[in-house]
Amino acid sequence: TCLLCAVFVLALSAPQAAAKGFFSRIFGGGGGGGGEAPYVPPQPPPRTTPTTIRVPGDAKTIREALGKATVAGDVIQLGAQTFFEDGLTIPPHIDIVGSGMDVSFIRSRSAQPPIILGGNNTLRNLGVVGATGVPTLQVNSSVSGTIRLERVVIRAGRSGSGVYFASGGGLVGHALFLNCLFIGSGGTAIYEANPGAFSGGANLQIVNSTFAEWDQAVLLTSGQRNNILFKNNILHNNKNDLTGSVDGWNGTYTFNMTKSLQKQLTTTLNAAVKNFVGTATFVNPGLDDYHLAAFSEGIDKGDGGAGSEPQPNGGVINLGAFGGTPEATKTVTLANADQAVFRPVKYASSGQNTVELSIVN
Repeated sequence: TCLLCAVFVLALSAPQAAAKGFFSRIFGGGGGGGGEAPYVPPQPPPRTTPTTIRVPGDAKTIREALGKATVAGDVIQLGAQTFFEDGLTIPPHIDIVGSGMDVSFIRSRSAQPPIILGGNNTLRNLGVVGATGVPTLQVNSSVSGTIRLERVVIRAGRSGSGVYFASGGGLVGHALFLNCLFIGSGGTAIYEANPGAFSGGANLQIVNSTFAEWDQAVLLTSGQRNNILFKNNILHNNKNDLTGSVDGWNGTYTFNMTKSLQKQLTTTLNAAVKNFVGTATFVNPGLDDYHLAAFSEGIDKGDGGAGSEPQPNGGVINLGAFGGTPEATKTVTLANADQAVFRPVKYASSGQNTVELSIVN
């Protein structure tokens, strides 16, 4: 009888031991089960192809989205809202695209730049609002490669700079500012604190942009500038338009409008390259609306075709931040003069709507 009992107990204990080992592998229990390692579920392979990370949606904040942007070519897509974030360091080869320069805003909450670029970055269709006395957008001193801003509003805080190329760094290979609106309250819109960031074979292109209410619109440090394109821009109510070692700025400066040809502009930007004195009339600069008003001097005064401007457009691009885009002001003709009287407007940073009223004699 004892022998039969022993066999029965052994038969029961074997499945229990097996079950115990199974559950210890699943739940990580030890309990004297032979020292087996805790079970680790298999991990998916790391992502290798670029993707679009939507905020909100795939991430709640831009900072969270940056943590998910691990592959070169990733794009962070912003919704139509204001994001109160700052100190956002954008890794190389990561781009940020908004839903429109008048609806997607990144606004600083403290005394640090909202955005710090790491190199080979593109910002498009958004606005960036800075704090008092600090850069609105900073380009790190270690940056090399390409920086592109397209259809971006830079709204600096009081005495703050717009785009600040930090000192102590190397050569920026290419910087393009296209259809950008720089609104200041003192300070400098584009400030090269890094000596020689655009020296040698580097390219700096500032095309169809508007600079308003700055102490200096563009300030470059000493040294030769071999490849600069400054075209179709409006310089409005700035104390100084171009400052620095202007005589070394080699390149193309053409079809720019300023309220007064200062000393720097008379030596470098002159009538021979078709720059001219004029006063652009804007819809409502007091509310940051720098669309050209009907009949403004900047309409059809640029170099190049009308691009995506609505008809009638005269076949010639407008000056300033909205030239060549669907938001450009139409050319006024006898056929559409009545349409030029009322124009609905969206303001770049306030989001308000209003109507422009022009009296046509």
